[in-house]
Amino acid sequence: AGQAMLIRALEGAWDLTLVQPSSQPAWDGAMDFVAMTPHQADGWLERGSGSTQTLLLGGGPVSRTLLDKLLKSNRATVVWESYGLSETITHVAARPLKDLDGLEGAFVPLPSATIGVNGDGCAVVHAPSRDIHHLTTNDCIEELPEGGFRWLGRADDVINSGGVLVHPQTVERAFESIMPAWVSDWAAFGKADDALGEAVVLRVDGQVPEGTHPETWSSDWRVALKGILGPAKTPRRIEWGSLPRTERGKLNRRWLAND
Repeated sequence: AGQAMLIRALEGAWDLTLVQPSSQPAWDGAMDFVAMTPHQADGWLERGSGSTQTLLLGGGPVSRTLLDKLLKSNRATVVWESYGLSETITHVAARPLKDLDGLEGAFVPLPSATIGVNGDGCAVVHAPSRDIHHLTTNDCIEELPEGGFRWLGRADDVINSGGVLVHPQTVERAFESIMPAWVSDWAAFGKADDALGEAVVLRVDGQVPEGTHPETWSSDWRVALKGILGPAKTPRRIEWGSLPRTERGKLNRRWLAND
């Protein structure tokens, strides 16, 4: 992320302000442009300082919870979500997040790039100005009739549950739409299952309100999720506990699957 900002500054003749890398970024006053991961943005809102005219989010999906906090904070005038890979140097597509409905909007390729989809449903990036020619990615996307695409998740994260392919992010978005405010973190993943091959599992972290039981919450959530996702994609079980994340806030799904 730091290298990408350096390239942007060189290309745009910007003045750079150096800030120590942190999960809780902080600076004095207002910036014109800041790039962060969603995890950093959450820490910035909770314990960081400073504001910015434009905030570019990348490196992971933006949750409704985070976007809601950002829009209410007034610390970023304009918010964008980007799509890119290490191989593309910086992002090759983006979408504006003016409101919560923006999370359902399409990622639109930059003028210098085209993005298609191969037979496996994965994005293929073509950006000649960066010497990138038909780069096949591991990102599953859905091309939209109105143009652009919707990011579905990583191909290697897909759960094959009894022949039904389940994107963890689909389960996570559904859970986010019903979860109470005391839930602090959540993730879906696949675990080996004798009957299904892989079972969909949801892990939830949060302080259960006094006088209630986790089992009751889990049961009620499964009923609600079945109404949203259908029985085949509904988590077979719900676990409780913290989630393993890197310093940049990226979820370690493989650790969860093998735990």
